[in-house]
Amino acid sequence: MKLNKYLIAILLLGFCLRILTFFIYGYDLNLQSDDANYRVSAELLLKTGMLTYVEHTIPTVHIMPGQVWLLSLPILLFGPGNASLIATKIMFVLLGTLSIYL
Repeated sequence: MKLNKYLIAILLLGFCLRILTFFIYGYDLNLQSDDANYRVSAELLLKTGMLTYVEHTIPTVHIMPGQVWLLSLPILLFGPGNASLIATKIMFVLLGTLSIYL
């Protein structure tokens, strides 16, 4: 499929804005929100196989499980530390750019 120059320009602009935001604000931007709970849920899903949310000892169906599964991939590959957090942010930069294309 041939992409025209305008689409490529828009995709590059979207990618650059996202990656610039990542570098300016860092990998821990906005983790004092639901982001932190989803990360903990992803870590617990890998450890226990149980989908949880705020109360981490009780299974739940009140969250979007796809988000937890998606977050568990970088944690599985890079461990629960900062490397997985950076990988997660980069993954969402790429997904955001892909969403422009779609």
